[in-house]
This record gives sequence, structure tokens and C-alpha cells, in this order.
Amino acid sequence: MAPINTRKYFFLLPIVLLTVHAFFMNGYHYVHRELTVGTYLVPIVAKADPSLFKNSIFVQGVNRTHVRLSLSYDIFSFILKHADFETFAMILVIISLFFILAGIFVLTKVLFGSSAAGYAAALLYSTELNAWTLGSPSPYLNFFHYGLNFSYPLIIWSLVFFFQKRYPPALLLAGISWNFHPMCTVFLLFAYFTYWMFHWKEFRFKTLLNCFFTFIIPALPVLLRTSNYLSNTSQLDYSIFMTCALWTAWFTCFPSTWPLPWLVRSGLFFSFFMITLYYAVERNLRNKILTFTLAVAIMCFLGTIFADYYPLLQIIKLSLWRSTFLYIILALPCIGYFLTKMYVPSVPRLLFVITIVMLLTGYYTYYTYPIKFGQGDMRIFLLFCVPAIFFLVHKILNRLSHLEYITYSPLILVVVCIILLDIGMLYNKGGPAIYYHGRVLNEIDPWADIQMFAQKHSKKDDLFIIPPYMNDFGIYSQRATLGDWAEGSNAFYLDNQFACEWLSRMSDLGWRKLHLHGEEEGYQNLTTGEILMAAKRYGAKYIITQKPKTFELKKIYDNKLFILYEVAENY
Repeated sequence: MAPINTRKYFFLLPIVLLTVHAFFMNGYHYVHRELTVGTYLVPIVAKADPSLFKNSIFVQGVNRTHVRLSLSYDIFSFILKHADFETFAMILVIISLFFILAGIFVLTKVLFGSSAAGYAAALLYSTELNAWTLGSPSPYLNFFHYGLNFSYPLIIWSLVFFFQKRYPPALLLAGISWNFHPMCTVFLLFAYFTYWMFHWKEFRFKTLLNCFFTFIIPALPVLLRTSNYLSNTSQLDYSIFMTCALWTAWFTCFPSTWPLPWLVRSGLFFSFFMITLYYAVERNLRNKILTFTLAVAIMCFLGTIFADYYPLLQIIKLSLWRSTFLYIILALPCIGYFLTKMYVPSVPRLLFVITIVMLLTGYYTYYTYPIKFGQGDMRIFLLFCVPAIFFLVHKILNRLSHLEYITYSPLILVVVCIILLDIGMLYNKGGPAIYYHGRVLNEIDPWADIQMFAQKHSKKDDLFIIPPYMNDFGIYSQRATLGDWAEGSNAFYLDNQFACEWLSRMSDLGWRKLHLHGEEEGYQNLTTGEILMAAKRYGAKYIITQKPKTFELKKIYDNKLFILYEVAENY
């Protein structure tokens, strides 16, 4: 038996360290307050226990239309019955993160032949990427998602095989990805098709045939489900659909509504990507990457024209701007390679590289800093502190390298400095922001707290009215609500019955027009009489407000942010 070549797998150790770094520094959320990912969990819970959420129009709409195409929907319902699902979800996110980082590393090495660039690209993979792009693709997943935690690693590794010109394995992984998130897989397939249009001479007919079958066969389970789903949602009322879409999914599908700072930030990142592409990448490879970038640009163009100017329902439902995930994943290797070419142990270049890394990864915006000065002072402090740490560690390692058995390399320098920075920042922050069973940084989340109280002090069929600008109430309460903005975003994929019922309920909760924070202002302006009328109409037994908003009702529980009221039976 041949001995295992351990050097071949040495790259896994730094990837493990980068996974630990990314998980602790970027934090973790079970669900995300500003995203709709929590809406996937409630139908999974209802599938595992059909006695729950009988009064939820959202869950009933999901069941009626068979919209949950992903195989994970069935897998997770089984797991939820036999394990602590929140623990499972966190483990899944960590495993997914590891394979994403490993994929980014290998993709960079395939493109540029540089391990250092691969590690740099993986280091740049952080939550800050969510702010450097448009269309809300959530390129960094620091939360549980029922499909993307599978699809993102598969898509990245599919790109690895594709750039190695191993096309059938690339399409095989795309076919598997289809079973977990068809939409994102469509983006990848369009990028591959665009590449084929420009490089069709590279592909023999036999290769194309192999690619077709290696994709279709693993994708069949969800391809068959798709036809059933389309037959249940083929007729949608245009005006109702557009109202729901504009109210709840403007940040994904309607570029004309995006704030100027979003456009500026994403434009800066794209410009920097283009600079690195033309400065550091040789022409042949540059053209290949530009082909993929062009594919994303075409999808974004179509997603703009057929949403803001000539709205087409099927195009809007595809959320084409979320395809920017692909260009971000290809930008990271280019930027990583550019930074490694720029890196030399001299003050100006080192300062430039460190500043770029800290800006792109969010050290200046999201992370907490080692010493508690004012925010502006601390950013100036970090600008000089980090290079100082690098040079100090560099000098120490240089001295140690003269000792026997000690070998110094730039990788060791980077690892030591990152560990020192992480320790300082986590110490100042009080630990990593890991959300687990409603607690984060040793404090109970007030929204989870009131859900847990509601679950213990209500019946399964009790209906709750919550502020429509909040979401994910069913996660810990396991109780149905009249609805919220996140559930409304699913009108994209459900039917007219759900959309009409949801809009009617939102009107009764004060949300009657489209404008920024309209759902919050409308609910906050409701009188006690108006909220009682809504409760009577729908049979709601409990009502929640966010302080300082109050109603003249019987208060049964409150915490520092929320108040829970009970509606009297004789109202």
C-alpha cells in the first residue's frame, strides 16, 4: 500500500484555521432579521409536526403550491424530529463554510497557481461581501439557509472543475446543486452557456452530450417537482404580484429603489476588481473571467429592464440580480492574487495591502476593535497598529528563524498576526457573536425571549398579531401570526390566494402604501380600537408591540423591547 502524501493535503490545515477565523469573527445567526431566510424554517417545522401552524396562511400556501422544491426540505423535516435542529444547523453552516473556503482556495490556485493567493482570497470571504454587492445574493452565509448551505459549495467546486476543463464533473455538481437551490443553479448554467457561446470550438459534441446527462440525471428529482409547482402557480394577478414584490423584495429585484450608497459601494468594489483583473491577470485567463462577468452583467441588465421598465413576472421571480454571487466568487481570486503580488516587507506596500484587506473584510466597519476608544480614533489607531504588529512579528520570526529547526515563511507571519488581531477584537467584544437558542454574547435576544414565553403560555392554534416589520416569530414560539413582511416576500412564488389574503391583513395592520419603513409607521400609528378590530376579524388572541408603542390592553409579559398583550374573550 502506497504511503499517503501528507504534503498534498497540507493546505487543509490553513483552511481549517481560516474556517475558525471566519466563523468566530463574522458571527453566526440561526436566522437573520433583515433577510427572509427564517421563512424556510416554519414550513419545515410544520411538515415535521402537522399539528402546528394550522392557522398560518403562509404555511398553508406553501403546502398548497408545493413551492419547497429543495430536497433539503424533506431531509430537514426528518432531522428535526430526531435531533436538536439549531445545533444541526450550526454544524451544517460550519461544514458549508469549510468547503466554500476550500473551494475558493483551490479555484484561486487553479486560476493563478499560487497557494498564497488562495489563502488571501479565502481570507477575504467575509460578511462584508454582502455590502460590496447588489441584489442581496448573501455571498457570505453566516446564517442557516435550507438550500444555499449546500448549493454554494457545490457551485464553487463546479467552477473549479470547469476552469480545469473537466466539464462533465462540473455539470454533475451543478446537477446536484439544482436539487438544493434551482435558482442559483440557473445563474451558473447561464454563465456556462455564455462561456460556450464564446468558446464553442473547445467543446466536442461528445463532451456536450456527457455534460447534458451528467447534469440531468442528478437533477431529475427536483426537475420533476418543478413541473408540479409550476402548474399550481401558473396564474398570478399582475397588480397584486407587483404590489407584494415592491413592498417586500425591492432590495433584491428593483434597482430603481436602491439607495445611492449601495450603488457607490458596489461600484467601488467592481472597479477594484476590474483594476486587479487588468493589472495582475494574463490576457487569456482575463478573457475567460470576463466572459463569466459578462454573463452576470447580462442577467443583471435583464433583471433591471424587465423589473423597472417593462415588468415581466417570470423574470422578476428569477431575481436575476442575485447572480452577482458568481462574479463575487470570481473576484476574490483575482483580488487575492493582486494583493500577493503587491505584498513585500516594505512600509508603503504593506500598509496598502493591509488597508485593502481590512476594508474589504469589514474590520473598519463591522468588527469590534481591540481598545475601546471613540470609533473614529480607533480606526486611525488600527491603521497604524496593524502594520506595526506585522513588522514586530516579522522581526521576531526573523530572529527565531536563525535557530535550529525553526523555518520562517510569510504564511506564518500572516497566521500569527491574524490570531493576535482576532484575540484582541473578540476580547473587546466579549466573545464571538454566535446566536444559539435565542442567546448571543451571553444575553437573551428580546425577540426570542418573547417568542419562548408565547410558546409556553399559549395553545398550538392560538393566533398572534406581531409588528409586520418584524419576522421569524414562529421560530421559537411555534405559533402562527397574521403575517409579516418576510412572509409576504414569498408571494413571489405562491399563488393569488395567499397574496390577496396577505395584502388584506397588512392593510388591517396599518401597512397601506409603499414607502421606506411604511410597515413600521403604519403599525405604530394604529389605535387600540383598530388593532382590536383586526384581532376580532381574524380571531387573534395575542398582540405584540415594540416599545415605546403600547395598546390599552391586558399586558401579560414584557421585556426591554417588546410587550405581549392578551385579547379579552369579551372584547
